[in-house]
Amino acid sequence: MADGRRALGAAGEARAAAWYEAHGYVVVARNWRCREGEIDLVVRRRRQLVFVEVKTRRTDRFGVPAEAVTPTKQRRLRALAHHYLEATGARPSGLRFDVVSILAGRLEVIEGAFLATDPAAAAAGSAQERPQDERQAGHQRGHDHEDVGGGLPVGAVRVQAHLPSIALPGAPPDISPFRLSHPGPTLR
Repeated sequence: MADGRRALGAAGEARAAAWYEAHGYVVVARNWRCREGEIDLVVRRRRQLVFVEVKTRRTDRFGVPAEAVTPTKQRRLRALAHHYLEATGARPSGLRFDVVSILAGRLEVIEGAFLATDPAAAAAGSAQERPQDERQAGHQRGHDHEDVGGGLPVGAVRVQAHLPSIALPGAPPDISPFRLSHPGPTLR
């Protein structure tokens, strides 16, 4: 990976960690690695562990960052979370998978962005229902949020960050609000 992209990713992960800490989470691990891959952030609030994938981009030329968390990437993150739990011996009361999307310096957190169980496995009858604490997570956080649709699982919550802006390497100085709120990639 080029040094510029690496710096952009590291800056995005630092902003995501700061957001979680500002909202009462404890950062348990950053860039946790095993043979199968890496988890950007692992955070904890009370006994719930949250596995966080951070995607940072300067522009939406190739789509918004969260779109890069494909079903294949979700399966990989679930497997990595399983390895993390085995390696650390952690026994949380709940698990959640969040995606932090940073576009042109604007941070957005999608809490509960995808299910802790693989929908394909659930359809085959081998997965359990999503835990109540995961479904209701958005209603227990104590900060502003709105429920969203657009392909996210029921109960996923999109949170706009209200942290001071931190300049990301190579990010344009401003971007129109329409482009930031547009759910899909911009065609050019």
